[in-house]
Amino acid sequence: MPPGFVPQIDVAEQGRGAWEKDKLRWKKNLAAKYTKTGVKMAAKAVINHLTFSAAGVIFDAPAIYSTHQHIQHLERLRNDHPQFKCECQHLDGTISCLAIVDYCIAQKSKKRTTAAIGAVPVVGTVNAVKRKVHALMKKDRGATRERNAKIIVGKARNECLLAQALIAELCGSYERHECWSEMFTIIDWDEGWKYVMEKMASG
Repeated sequence: MPPGFVPQIDVAEQGRGAWEKDKLRWKKNLAAKYTKTGVKMAAKAVINHLTFSAAGVIFDAPAIYSTHQHIQHLERLRNDHPQFKCECQHLDGTISCLAIVDYCIAQKSKKRTTAAIGAVPVVGTVNAVKRKVHALMKKDRGATRERNAKIIVGKARNECLLAQALIAELCGSYERHECWSEMFTIIDWDEGWKYVMEKMASG
């Protein structure tokens, strides 16, 4: 898709329509995705822990391209995407939506670099060991992600289009109306921030 492309359809409205038509189906879909994401992360961790070999590439190679696409989309959102405006960043005293978009770009950039390094067997093994040590030493692991996830879900509930587009992107792509349907399911779920938090991870 060329840079600066603006979808000709209103993906947000289509997504809302699909969600309102069948909320139960979208809730089941989200639950299935949440389970799938957890299983995939666990499987990758087991492979890396037991083998420290090129087997990890099975998971890392597709992730590199996917993460690169996410970064491009997030950069478009950050650079004032014409369809998704934010008017709430200075209204409630919390971190702005644009700052959280920047945070997600940084997280995805780390993920892309980690995946690329992890695809090289020997270097990937050394990098994996470093990550495990770092994780053990970092006492506040996930605190920033949890805060940002809760804030962006709250802003999305208050009808901020940028916050909603960001969550839709974390669900897959803000250019697909089914991802907007999932986003509406997430913000309708009391603990939806947990899914968003997981999607904000850098590894």
